[in-house]
Amino acid sequence: MFVRVTLYDPAAQAHQVELPAAEPIGRILPVLIRRLRLPETDGGNPLQYDLYRAGAPEPLKPVATLHMAGITHGAALELRAAIDPYARVTEEELKARETHYRTARTPRRWRDYQAQIGLGLLAVLAL
Repeated sequence: MFVRVTLYDPAAQAHQVELPAAEPIGRILPVLIRRLRLPETDGGNPLQYDLYRAGAPEPLKPVATLHMAGITHGAALELRAAIDPYARVTEEELKARETHYRTARTPRRWRDYQAQIGLGLLAVLAL
């Protein structure tokens, strides 16, 4: 049994697709990614995608089927790139971050005793 749905890719383009209702979502996703010719890497880091009901904050579980998730004919689904917090960081990114942190230091501030010494010196010079 197949379900005809509107699938929105990460660029918000709509695709009318028929998906197997009894197949786990985790097995459908790789086929969708290849068929839609979506990028599989981002700067050398592998991209992962999740399937959502349109506008929903939580993705559909990869082990669930579309039937189990309650997806019926005419449903709108979104394919979104998942953010991987453990993705490899390239050397260029590390250097860019290091440069940013080195140049983004907070300016030095006068400490209380330094201000008192400075005011004392000004008072002596004013005499």
